[in-house]
Amino acid sequence: MEEEIIFESIKDYQDYLKQRQELIAYCKKISQGIENLDEKSGERAIWELVQNARDMDENSHIRIELKPDKIVFSHRGKPFDYTSLLALVNQNSSKDNPGADLVGQYGTGFMTTHAFCDIVKVSAPYKVMSGPGKLVGYVYMQDLELNRSYRNDLEKAIEEMRSEMKLVDNMHKTTPLYPTYDSLTEEQKWTSFTYRLESSNVDSISKQLASAIRLMPFVLVINGRIKEIEVKNLYAKCHFRIIKKDSASKQRMEGDTEWYKIVDEVEITNMLTGKSMSVAVTSLQLFNENGKVNDVVILPPFPECCGSVDTIPSLFLWFPLLGTESFGVNFIFHSKRWYPVEKRNNIMLPENVPSKCEKGAHNEEILHEMMATLHRYYAYEGNAYSLNRDMCIVNFHSDKEDEVTTKFYTDLQDMWKVVVPSWKVIPTEEGKKAMADARVRVLHPDFYSKLTEEKRTQYEPMLAEYAKNVKYNEEECYLLPTLDLIVWSEVVHLWRCDRDSEFYVTVKDVCKSVQKKSDKLHCFLSFLVDSDNTALMDDYELLPNRKGNLKRKGDLRHGDFMTARLYALTEILMGSDADRMIDTAYNDIGKVATYKPEDLQRSISQTIGKWRTDTLGNNKTPLTIKQLDALIAFSSATSQIVFNNYRGRMMPWIVRIHEKQFARYDQPKIVEKEDDFYNPAFNLLLDYTLYVISQKDKKWVKDNEQLLKDFLTEYATSNAKERLERLDEFAVIPNYNYQLCTKKKLSRNVNIHEDLAKFYQNVIKEDLHEHWVHTNFSAIFVYNEEKASEVANKIQTALSDGDFQDTVVLDIIELAENESIDSWKILFKSIYNQRESIRYKLGTPVERKAINRMMKKKDPELLELMADVAEREDAKDVINNVNNIIAQIEHDAYIKMLGTYVESHIQKFLAEALEPIGIVVNNEQCGQDFVLSKQGYESYHVEVKSRWENDQSVEMSSTQFRCAVDIPDRYALISVNMCKFDHSRAKKNNPMKMSEIYDNIKCLDNIGTLEADLCKRVDEAFKGGEQDIRLDGAYKVRVPQSVFKTYPLDFNGLLERIKKHFS
Repeated sequence: MEEEIIFESIKDYQDYLKQRQELIAYCKKISQGIENLDEKSGERAIWELVQNARDMDENSHIRIELKPDKIVFSHRGKPFDYTSLLALVNQNSSKDNPGADLVGQYGTGFMTTHAFCDIVKVSAPYKVMSGPGKLVGYVYMQDLELNRSYRNDLEKAIEEMRSEMKLVDNMHKTTPLYPTYDSLTEEQKWTSFTYRLESSNVDSISKQLASAIRLMPFVLVINGRIKEIEVKNLYAKCHFRIIKKDSASKQRMEGDTEWYKIVDEVEITNMLTGKSMSVAVTSLQLFNENGKVNDVVILPPFPECCGSVDTIPSLFLWFPLLGTESFGVNFIFHSKRWYPVEKRNNIMLPENVPSKCEKGAHNEEILHEMMATLHRYYAYEGNAYSLNRDMCIVNFHSDKEDEVTTKFYTDLQDMWKVVVPSWKVIPTEEGKKAMADARVRVLHPDFYSKLTEEKRTQYEPMLAEYAKNVKYNEEECYLLPTLDLIVWSEVVHLWRCDRDSEFYVTVKDVCKSVQKKSDKLHCFLSFLVDSDNTALMDDYELLPNRKGNLKRKGDLRHGDFMTARLYALTEILMGSDADRMIDTAYNDIGKVATYKPEDLQRSISQTIGKWRTDTLGNNKTPLTIKQLDALIAFSSATSQIVFNNYRGRMMPWIVRIHEKQFARYDQPKIVEKEDDFYNPAFNLLLDYTLYVISQKDKKWVKDNEQLLKDFLTEYATSNAKERLERLDEFAVIPNYNYQLCTKKKLSRNVNIHEDLAKFYQNVIKEDLHEHWVHTNFSAIFVYNEEKASEVANKIQTALSDGDFQDTVVLDIIELAENESIDSWKILFKSIYNQRESIRYKLGTPVERKAINRMMKKKDPELLELMADVAEREDAKDVINNVNNIIAQIEHDAYIKMLGTYVESHIQKFLAEALEPIGIVVNNEQCGQDFVLSKQGYESYHVEVKSRWENDQSVEMSSTQFRCAVDIPDRYALISVNMCKFDHSRAKKNNPMKMSEIYDNIKCLDNIGTLEADLCKRVDEAFKGGEQDIRLDGAYKVRVPQSVFKTYPLDFNGLLERIKKHFS
């Protein structure tokens, strides 16, 4: 039973109640604080103890030791006094100097240390004061126990609190009392907190300790008060000492007057091995007027020992604010000016709560200032080059519904998304580029948003290759990240820049760029399925058919019965359906509509119908080689064990007609009535073969007579009426002349004599051989018969209609008069009986008159010769040639007469001019027209060429040509243009005057010189023996009028030069 308390006065009772209320408040506060602990509390407890140590000394040395049963935090710093020790017990912060760089000593945050254990033992120096500034001395407080295990029993908790506070009240009574701080031993100057641990918690606490220690380089850079931290983890068997060196480089930031770029060096020593390493930490720092650091922005790259950036808090207030690891960016921001929240898991943010508005706005302003400084820093060329992908993540977002807080995060996102795209951080084939570069692209979220991590890893190399096919312009492709394509794409997406058309290659873009099947197409299409983009297969040609061409999904079909062998057999016959057959390796992706055997049969029938129209219709377009081969292969297919139906018997002969080898094609039955499946194609092939045969010439028929006979013999075994009718449509049966005819145009010859057939051809103008089926083919089909009497009657009737004027009647009469052949008298009885009158009437009056003219010559030999010529087939040509020769002889005589006319006058003109001075002009005609001579001088030769029909050139004989070349200085060529002269005057030898033709006379006295080179070439051309290719026979030399124009010389000029030769 609880002992009753007796109070001496009302005041005592009220004081008791007041104290009790305070104790209840302390206990509830502590209880609530411990109940709010979370998974981060253990790590936060470490920082709380480090913070307390920092606040106790400007040159703080900290030691943390984890043992299998306890964890001990020690620091060497200021001793406790009554206020700080009381704050430790009742958890009220002892921070009382707003201007000091203190975080808050032993305040409510200390409650987080109970995450290790409800009971903590504190050993530390204690400062005894009797009043402000009145030091009594120092005592050593050893193992002061703070027990927070009575959270569920308020009364016990109150009694524990009262007892602990009483110990605080009596701490000054501890002995011994040391007069000065230095009187304490070194060990007594250390403050330690010892927490007993359950063995089950040691592992997690070890990991929390490791997680905290990795951030120590940042903490030492931000906190100048902490000089050294030593961590001894006996559980993990590691022992480290971390020291920040004094040798920090400092330089003013480009274009800034307040911010400095600082590089600090932190040394980490492995106390077990003695090895040390230094890590550099670069930061931008803003100093206040007292030279103290206000704000710090730590720049990447962060030391590797600090771990992944996404596990590092972005906000520090001297120490990491655990919970800000996903704040929005991975940079580290610290400001001593910030207001934190109580749990130290964030700074106080703007919120639609009056009590938080001012402080939240204050924090926002500071954060904006630091971020703006960071943006200015990376705006300078080259500064952003060292940034990796993790430092480019920008993803500010709020999980609160408060509109003010939401706007705060939205504004930060807007602030960053304007800047980050300009940083040259994207690794490309051309080096690091900015996302704002027009050529740089990443993948749209549609690529990866629905992919698992495993699928992302699987597809990324393929996506990188396919995305590069999307072109920036006709010559250049887009530049995509060469590393971590999907992760970079996610990073850019998090920026939320609303610049999709500038930043992204979309799945649609890639689909548009796919032009052909490749080794990685299956992988790409599998990706479309896994990424939930299968609808694009309906919009773009992506799925390959069996030909390897890309098609839309809706245009493709798949049939299980359609084996590769069957497809090869029917591909061409299927028409457009062949393009619709999906590549079987892709059907698991496309899952296209089903294709059935009846669909195949329908498509083949449609194709056959079109081919029949094209090949056998009006235009008669021949089948291509591929079409013909396809028909043959398909018609050679069967499921029968013995292929002996009509199609099977015909195919060997058909393929031989087309000069191919027959090969049976074994194909399982896919429709019940197999003949219905194959017959449309076979019937076309058979009809087309008839057409092909009908186009053959006589030589082919002779060379392939037996093949054709065998083909038609087998063809005739069909009972189908339409097949027999085809023989009246296609000319495939040879007549006597090996010409191919339709069956209906042929008849069978019944012993008709060959002479009778000739008479028929001469009279009727038809060759009976063309109507008679060849004897080797006459037994295959049934034909009408043609007899001699019928043929003779037709001939006799035709001759009678012509009044027997056809000379063939003479041949008939001659045969009929031959007593050895009585049948002719019977066949041509009417002609034989009228033979005398027929002979008399034969021929026209003109013909009879011509015969009379020849008879008058009374020259039997001449008549015989004329008769021989008349019987020749080319008699008219012979007579015409004779007449042409006669005309040529007469023409040559005429031309010679004209030439002689001109030459005689030129001779006369020369004589008149030259004989008075003793020069004789002789017409010798031995290679030239005239030879001019004078005693004592060499002769001079003159050749005259008159042109009566053509005024373009003159021709010299080979003799004249040689003479001119041999004596070039004594030879002249005269050209006289007589084209417009009256020919009748020449016929009459009418004299002409020199003045009539003087202007038409052109002379050359250097023709021999001009022809010298030609003469050499002619001589070379004539050289050689009988086995050599060379010139032979006569030739002429053509001298164009242009030569006369080039060397102008008139007749009088020539006379002067001749006179000069003889003078």
